[in-house]
Amino acid sequence: MRYVFPRVIVHNIAIIIAITGIAINLGMNINTSEAILILIAISVYDYLAVYVTGHMIRMLKSTILSGTIFAMIIPAKFSDLFKMVSEVGKKKSDIENETSESAYVYLGGGDLAFPLIMVVAALRMSLLSAIITAAGALAGLLVLNVIFTMQKERRPMAALPPLALFSILGFLVSLIKL
Repeated sequence: MRYVFPRVIVHNIAIIIAITGIAINLGMNINTSEAILILIAISVYDYLAVYVTGHMIRMLKSTILSGTIFAMIIPAKFSDLFKMVSEVGKKKSDIENETSESAYVYLGGGDLAFPLIMVVAALRMSLLSAIITAAGALAGLLVLNVIFTMQKERRPMAALPPLALFSILGFLVSLIKL
């Protein structure tokens, strides 16, 4: 569908379906302790890849330019969900100048997949545990959005650390017996 109807909304739906399948498969094959260790390790890697080496940013830029974006494309305007994917990020300022006010924000596939893997691993314990873990992940997304929008200069961020932190906190809250 992504190639038949190459619109941003179809792209995002395809990314969601693909990541959900991957996360279910992986999450059902690991326990919550393993999921937590993976979240921590990948969060450290994400931090280093964005802020220290910068290779994650360069990689995203190259995928945008090539049209093979493995990330959610979040437009500033709702109407831009219906734009062609080929129009996304094609302005030089969107790609070359990291501090530009881009019309799009990108949330990487791993930023979605790893918290979802934690949710699926928690589901193996109980539905309530999975729901609370998912609520934690959503709280992390909210915190991420607040941090991103409060920046004086909009710069790429490592999204996984706050998402992972709140996913893990949600899971730990789910262990409390009331």
